[in-house]
Amino acid sequence: MNRYKEFLNEYENKRDYFQCHEILEELWKEETNCHTKEHPAVILLQIAVGAYHWENKNITGATKVLQGVLAHYGEVEVALEEIGFDSKKLKEVVENEIDSIKENKEFKHFSLPIKN
Repeated sequence: MNRYKEFLNEYENKRDYFQCHEILEELWKEETNCHTKEHPAVILLQIAVGAYHWENKNITGATKVLQGVLAHYGEVEVALEEIGFDSKKLKEVVENEIDSIKENKEFKHFSLPIKN
């Protein structure tokens, strides 16, 4: 199975955010030898890590990781589109989740938008 599909299944259906990180970290290491963070796997695994931290009430960690997603988002927007994500909507989701954290809202699973 394509690892991005495996990631999406873990994220959306099993909601095992830690396993999501493991799946994409392995892919990132294989494809870049850890030489760059400008890779769609890094963005997606950081989103999963942010969800993991927020779900476990590590508000500082969740905020920091999700803000980090936005800091490097521009470099991977096209690559996210190429692997099937709606990058514009995905960025909006991350921004909305950061706002929700800042508003002290409880964690609720948030979906990752894919292209139709």
